[in-house]
Amino acid sequence: MSDRPRPRTQTEVASKAAQDAFQRGQALLAAGDPAGARRWLERARRFATDDDTVALALALALTALADPAAEPVLAGLAARHDVQEVWLALCAARLRANDAPGAAAALGSALAGHRLANEAA
Repeated sequence: MSDRPRPRTQTEVASKAAQDAFQRGQALLAAGDPAGARRWLERARRFATDDDTVALALALALTALADPAAEPVLAGLAARHDVQEVWLALCAARLRANDAPGAAAALGSALAGHRLANEAA
């Protein structure tokens, strides 16, 4: 038997690339650089198309950039996950798109069955 490590599979390589891109994007988003974060998070999304954590981070970067592409991502997340922060982000994205009725509906969903956190208030 050889002491050489076995070669990584294509899935393992893609998973590592997605993780690295996600971490870089998260760091840039936390540092207040949504444009830089967007590039890395879009890369992570290409590798991890079904990962809702990556989708949320990308949507937050897009929202910070006032990019209308955030709204459908957040709407999809809100449909799958009844999480107050997702509804509030969807409300913000719709407000930026001048969709007051849609923003009001998202805010209503955020408040229905959820206690408003102090940070959100």
